[in-house]
Amino acid sequence: MDKGNYLNIDDLRKVWNNEFLPSIKREIKVEMESLRTAIKTLTARVDSIESSQSFISAKYDSVAGLLQTVNKASDALGKKLVEVTKTTDNMQTELSTMTDENDRQQQSLYRIDSSIDEMQQYSRRDCLEITGVPVLPDDNPKQLVKEIGSLIGVEIDDSHIGAVHRLPDTKKVKHQMIVKFVYRDVREQVYKKRRNLSGKNTSHLPSVQATTDHTAANNSKIHINESLTSYRKRLFGRINEFKRKNNYKYLWTANGKILLKANESSRTEVFVTHEEFEDYLDQIRNS
Repeated sequence: MDKGNYLNIDDLRKVWNNEFLPSIKREIKVEMESLRTAIKTLTARVDSIESSQSFISAKYDSVAGLLQTVNKASDALGKKLVEVTKTTDNMQTELSTMTDENDRQQQSLYRIDSSIDEMQQYSRRDCLEITGVPVLPDDNPKQLVKEIGSLIGVEIDDSHIGAVHRLPDTKKVKHQMIVKFVYRDVREQVYKKRRNLSGKNTSHLPSVQATTDHTAANNSKIHINESLTSYRKRLFGRINEFKRKNNYKYLWTANGKILLKANESSRTEVFVTHEEFEDYLDQIRNS
């Protein structure tokens, strides 16, 4: 073996110390620097994660606290809502009771009003109202009633008339007289024969003829009507408007009742209250 191509121990140490070891140190140093950089980066990331976790934890605690507050508020609101619901139910019950009581009061008041109107109308059963005869200079309403009786064919004397007097003029009706008859049959005769006034006017009355200046009265028509209460007069006016708009043919009164008939073949409707007329209108709407 040629020993000239082989390194001895001392030579090997020299090569190791002079060549290999510095190179290895440099590589280790580079690797260590790289590792330190990686550790720094990892540490920064860990710090960031810890910071994020702290932030999330703080947010979680905040949200948890807020949620707890909301839950408490919700519970309180729920209790308050229950109280409000109970109060509302109690108020509705009370309102229902008050409404029922009001309905009973209204029904009672309606019955009282109806009874009063019925009594007032009954007190007028012997009365008639005459319109169209103007006030004369020497006005004598009783004499005019007797002359109107002669005009329609009913004999009337002083003993038949309990009272007669003029009524105040209204916007719609002027020259009114109300007559209270002593005998019902005389009153009925006058009312039934009122149709005999057709074609006649105040110029046919002797009292008017005796007036020196009766030009304003000689063409006035005379009308005889039942004496109705104010309530029934308003009802009559309302039904009369309905009759006119709907071309009904007949409207009259009998014994204080208001009668309506569309034509000869239709049934006669009878009214004494506005409620009865409302029911009739409802029947027409629903038919």
